[in-house]
Amino acid sequence: MNKFVVFSGFLGAGKTTTMMALTQYYSAHYGKAAMISNDLGEGM
Repeated sequence: MNKFVVFSGFLGAGKTTTMMALTQYYSAHYGKAAMISNDLGEGM
């Protein structure tokens, strides 16, 4: 079964850091995990 989680919030709130940590944890304990990130910050 595929599971998806959506993170949203202000720039600099730690979303990417949290997603990276959760992806590493999940991969180490349960198998493959992936993270898709779209940076819409500076430059838009």
